[in-house]
Amino acid sequence: MQQQRSNATFNPLQQEPIDLRKLLIPIIANWYWIILSVIIGVSLAFTYLRYATPVHQVKSTILIRNGEDNALTTGALQKELLGISSDPRIYEDVRILRSRALMEEVVDSLKLNYRLLHVGQVRNTDLYKEGPLVLDSISPPSNNMIYEVRFLDENYYQILIGESTYDGQFGDTTYLPNSKIRLLTQLDSNTVINNEQTYILEARNTKSRAASLLQRFSVNYEKSQPTLLDLFILDEIPERGVHLLNQIIKTYNQLNISDKSRTGENTLVFIDDRIDILATELNTAERALESYKTKENVTLDIATDLPILQQKVSEYERQLVELGIQKSILDYLVTFLEENAYQFIPAIGSGANDNTITNLIGQYNALVIEKNRLQQNVTDDYPAIQLVDEQLKNSKISIEEAVEKAKSDLAIKAKELNTRNESYIQQLNATPRRERELLNIRRQQLIKENLFLYLLEKREEAAISIAATVENAKIIDEPIVTGLVSPKKNSILLGAGLGGLFLPLGIILLITLFDNRIKLPSDIESATAVPLLGNIVESKKQDKLVIRKASRSAIAEMFRLLRTNLEFLLSSSDDRVILLTSTTNQEGKSFICVNLGMSYALSGKKVLLMGFDLRKPKMASYLVSQVPTQGISSYLIGEADTDSIIHKYEDNEQLYYIASGPIPPNPAELILNGQLDTLLKELKQQFDIIIIDSPPVGLVTDSLLLSKYVNASLYVTRFGVTKKNALQLVEQLYQEKKLNNPAIVFNGVKKGGSYGYGYGYGYGYYEEDK
Repeated sequence: MQQQRSNATFNPLQQEPIDLRKLLIPIIANWYWIILSVIIGVSLAFTYLRYATPVHQVKSTILIRNGEDNALTTGALQKELLGISSDPRIYEDVRILRSRALMEEVVDSLKLNYRLLHVGQVRNTDLYKEGPLVLDSISPPSNNMIYEVRFLDENYYQILIGESTYDGQFGDTTYLPNSKIRLLTQLDSNTVINNEQTYILEARNTKSRAASLLQRFSVNYEKSQPTLLDLFILDEIPERGVHLLNQIIKTYNQLNISDKSRTGENTLVFIDDRIDILATELNTAERALESYKTKENVTLDIATDLPILQQKVSEYERQLVELGIQKSILDYLVTFLEENAYQFIPAIGSGANDNTITNLIGQYNALVIEKNRLQQNVTDDYPAIQLVDEQLKNSKISIEEAVEKAKSDLAIKAKELNTRNESYIQQLNATPRRERELLNIRRQQLIKENLFLYLLEKREEAAISIAATVENAKIIDEPIVTGLVSPKKNSILLGAGLGGLFLPLGIILLITLFDNRIKLPSDIESATAVPLLGNIVESKKQDKLVIRKASRSAIAEMFRLLRTNLEFLLSSSDDRVILLTSTTNQEGKSFICVNLGMSYALSGKKVLLMGFDLRKPKMASYLVSQVPTQGISSYLIGEADTDSIIHKYEDNEQLYYIASGPIPPNPAELILNGQLDTLLKELKQQFDIIIIDSPPVGLVTDSLLLSKYVNASLYVTRFGVTKKNALQLVEQLYQEKKLNNPAIVFNGVKKGGSYGYGYGYGYGYYEEDK
């Protein structure tokens, strides 16, 4: 028998470590669901692979030439003159290749906004230049349309639009509402015309088709070789993917040549306009310089010291502004100290004595923290708080003195800077006015002159570059199919298998983690100091009484073990009065009562079972089909004597029982009326073992009232029924000593090792229930 743990060391609220065994037990118990889920997942994956449309990747590599621009090309001229870069490293070419306008040109060129589909039983097959039908021409409808096409014979076909039908002849134009269509056939000797076969002609808007293709088109490059671009397109038909990449490159080159030519011509116009304007401005600047020299009668002798003087004056003004900012910070600090007594001082820079003031502020804030901590526990009259207040006062004075010293240092520095600055300002004002004005006029004249010469040179280069325009993209690797992108068989099968594995695992673990019901003996042992007296395995039989003479079943052996452990529990008592209770109904209290009584009776003891659940009696019905009308309640109210309420169990002469009797309106008051003392004294003289089936202690107080008459109290819990928090009630009753000599019985334990209890079941040690 498990020994009772010491109350001094047991803490029911102590955090238990995670037991991996507890998590593995329900997984092992439900292994068949996991296997079934994996099989279903893999089967679904095979079904998907069987009918999924394969998608192939087509790749091509091109070289962008505008990375090789020299001084005579339009790209280099734009970059140098206008600041417009044509370097592919800034993604310009990538963005053009992936532009919607370019893809729309490709869609229109290849007529990709129309698709012919062969209707299958599971999925439709895209026919691209294959199959018996060929789309020769179609006028675009106003909206996206879907046409059903059926063969009538080798020469005629029928188009279905909704409920309307239109007959047409191959090679001729068929007029439809808002559109017209012309279909051709490519039949060979092996082609069989099937009138039941349906084809779908899907007409889509060019913009929507282009947007769909852009999602499958990508451009990649390496930073080390930005002029080499890898083009990728995903398509269900490899041949169409090759045609797409070729047409994208072709359309890109056509647009690029057109853009470059137009850009070169616009560049020439821009240069000519600027030259005309600069010629006028340069002439005006030269005349202004000549007029000023004549008027002022000066020679060109620019004062070289003027820029240096201006730079020094600006530097001193900047330093004076910084000193002003530092002084403002110190003033703010003084104001904060005056308006916010004993509050945290913000950590800010404070000028010349920055480190000193910062350290003082840190000390001040530490004292404020100490005062706040003390005020949480004591009043302001406490000596420790008064001491901190005195320290805060002294620290505040120290900060104010340091601030005043810092302000004094800042004033000295500002005075020195003002003195030096005044000296340089006087030197700057002494510069001759005419030389400064002459310098400004000459500077404007030189700028316009140099720009005029520069534009004359670039005009010649622009004219040459227009004639040198070539295709921007050169194909390095022709488009080829690089492989199957989807569906990826191995990845899908692996994902389906893992999904089928982890989905039930996750569900089982979630149910286990959030399940608050008792499933293991360790759940009981970790929640209460009350000893676990025994486990009763779940019985497959429907009988209420499962203990029979010479039975070697697992449940019979467990009742024998419970009986043995109970004898150890009662070893210090002369009497053998046992009370059975539980938290709620449906935990097997009456089942344990009658089978434990039978176990004692089979051992030769004279046993009496008392149905003391006066509210919902069950015990007697487990033994006989016709329950006696008189019982305990009859005796307690004085309507029956002892002999009239005791009944012998027919199948075992050592087993007796007393039924509950009529349900009284006041069970608790009957127990306290004094008749029970007399009854039990008389019964103890007649029987070796008395087992009392009492109401659930978690619902009524009857069991607590009966506790003083018993030598042991068995608290019944049940696998998957009793909640773990119900054990808090058991622990409370144990700690408050409201139940005499309590112990726990774990009922309904799963057999066969599903939850970690083998008990030899299935290994031939015990007989199986029949």
